[in-house]
Amino acid sequence: RSELPVIGSNISGINELITDGENGLLFEPENHNQLANLLLKLYTSADLRKQIGHNGYESYKNKYDINNYAKQIEELYLETEDTGQSRLKIVQVITSLVFGGAEKLLVNFSNVLVDKHDIHIIYLKGEPKLKSSFDPRIKIYHVPLDWSCAKNIRSLVKKIKPDVVHTHLGHADLIGMYACRRLPVKLY
Repeated sequence: RSELPVIGSNISGINELITDGENGLLFEPENHNQLANLLLKLYTSADLRKQIGHNGYESYKNKYDINNYAKQIEELYLETEDTGQSRLKIVQVITSLVFGGAEKLLVNFSNVLVDKHDIHIIYLKGEPKLKSSFDPRIKIYHVPLDWSCAKNIRSLVKKIKPDVVHTHLGHADLIGMYACRRLPVKLY
């Protein structure tokens, strides 16, 4: 657990994570003097370092802890589901199952959601290096990334009959959304 203070450039993405003066400090892009002043400010104020660091950690924990993230995803799935059922069939489509950030996140929140929902993973390419990291109740399918990929995903989704299809990363987003068009599923 780390409660170090952070300084970031006030650009899209970073300024969505950092609330200036609360859970971090922001400087304007390419403003080297402002960055130097913020570094000096943190260097000379132990209280500010402690406050910003602690608030940053709490912000991270509240927004990005895997259990909280899984709960937020589950609430999104449930609020858009109109069948009234509480146990959903969820298909996750991802490009590959290698050691990347999105892939690890998929493993972690799928392992949390599988206690309440039926989880199916479709991956499109590569050796599924993360396969053993998934809870054994999660069903994993390989649909090769080739010219018939969209058709094969569509057939598999029709067979599974999920309530929700959630795509992740470039190839899976494009092909998965195309494959599931006009199917009776909620698509993310």
